[in-house]
Amino acid sequence: MRCKNEDELLALNWLREQGYSDIQKPCSDPPDFVVDGSLAVEVTRISQRIALDSGSQTKAEEEIRIPLTDALREIFEKLGPPGNKGRSWVVDCEYDFSSPVPKKRHVSRQIHEALKPLLGSYNAQTISTMRDQYLDCGKHSGKTPPDTLHLSLDCGICLELNEFSCQPEKFIVQDVSDGEAVWVIDELHRSIRKTIKIKSEKIRKQNKVGSYKIWWLILVDHITHDPERSLYGDERSFLLDVDHDLWSRIEIIGHMDSLAEAGNAI
Repeated sequence: MRCKNEDELLALNWLREQGYSDIQKPCSDPPDFVVDGSLAVEVTRISQRIALDSGSQTKAEEEIRIPLTDALREIFEKLGPPGNKGRSWVVDCEYDFSSPVPKKRHVSRQIHEALKPLLGSYNAQTISTMRDQYLDCGKHSGKTPPDTLHLSLDCGICLELNEFSCQPEKFIVQDVSDGEAVWVIDELHRSIRKTIKIKSEKIRKQNKVGSYKIWWLILVDHITHDPERSLYGDERSFLLDVDHDLWSRIEIIGHMDSLAEAGNAI
């Protein structure tokens, strides 16, 4: 079966994980899948929209984050290992996604310059000097943990590095975000409500509601980035009041789940 995109593939894998085997792609869309001849399944992604500097355009958050993450990981792979034996660094990166992404060569040059002291033998004084040199008091004073090395680069990218024991020695780019500390569940809630409304209107406009006995909506989550994420307690309660409209079941699956193992029904 050929899927149109990764989101459909994740949904297909999730359906198979639930034990369904009779899964078909209908000739017309919607729905995206038909299960056991009577269960219609629509698949769509939920993502955060970023207002660009111009103010007249928006982009999905992942359209900015993913290319930037790929570029940063490539830069750090070419950087070389840290100089102290058995010591590695986890790197979290922040950047204002509403601003134009800086040119890769500029980012690479500034990262190489900033992290050069860590490529040879270093000590606590080395790290203290780096911290003082690249500190942006206006943006980060008082919020960086004492054991974290925070470096604010001229290109606008901020690096937060945490050292740990690991061999072989390496830099690991873990997370790239806009640093706005958006309350994820609130953002998720807004996006779910909007998506349910849009998808329901689409089904009704095409007079498809009565074509199948049951309708399911699978939402592929591109807002929370942790593939192991599950919703518990207040978070699940917060989502339970969502009006399902015509959908018998709404399922959230993580966009990084290779087999979409961790779904969350609401």
